[in-house]
Amino acid sequence: MPASAAWLRVAVLALLAGHLAYSVWPSLGRIRNDFPSYYVSARVAGEERPLDRAYGRAFWEEESARAGLPTVGTFVPHPPPNALLLLPIAAGLDPVAAKTVWSCVLALLLLASFFELRHVVRPQAWPWLVGLALLTQTASLRNALLYGQPYPLLLLLLCSSLVALVRGKSLESGLLLAPVV
Repeated sequence: MPASAAWLRVAVLALLAGHLAYSVWPSLGRIRNDFPSYYVSARVAGEERPLDRAYGRAFWEEESARAGLPTVGTFVPHPPPNALLLLPIAAGLDPVAAKTVWSCVLALLLLASFFELRHVVRPQAWPWLVGLALLTQTASLRNALLYGQPYPLLLLLLCSSLVALVRGKSLESGLLLAPVV
């Protein structure tokens, strides 16, 4: 990368520092609206109790209290596959610890997406261009981490699907894309 593109490095490093300070750090141990619905559903599923009432407000309030979570103002139940994502974490951790672990997992998935994209960008410029492309999504990255949304997992699947497609592995690409769709 030419020295004249030093501004790109500075921009990427500034964005990274901003995300660490305003996205990653605040997401650790803070519970926001979406995460409780993932956690509560995963906890109920992990205890092998029925989820047939999971879309009812009474179930939500009862199970939130049982898990030690305050009932959040908005009630938006998420589909059962979201519960499966947190099943290994929710089974043995209290809500705050589970949110911290899940935020770290999401941050690592974002990092994995960054490294996955190195296969489709010019080798001499890839870290800075990919970093800029990923880190300029400030609000969406922050929300995904704060609320515990699984979008970094979807991003990694999309990046991996693109890499497989570029390599001529269309079946692999489709299989990686299927969970996103």
